[in-house]
Amino acid sequence: MPEDHRRPLLDEYKVWIYPVVRGHGQRFWSEGLSAKLSLTEARTFGQVVLLDYRTT
Repeated sequence: MPEDHRRPLLDEYKVWIYPVVRGHGQRFWSEGLSAKLSLTEARTFGQVVLLDYRTT
């Protein structure tokens, strides 16, 4: 299939974050990886944040 007709394998990302300040750590995404995402929702549950992204 031509590359311009490929569809993304995932169309939604739900990221749960519990904020902690560490100053170092592993990257969430690999170096050089890119995706066109738009934030569609952000909700809080106490100290936890849910971020909902969709591919564009």
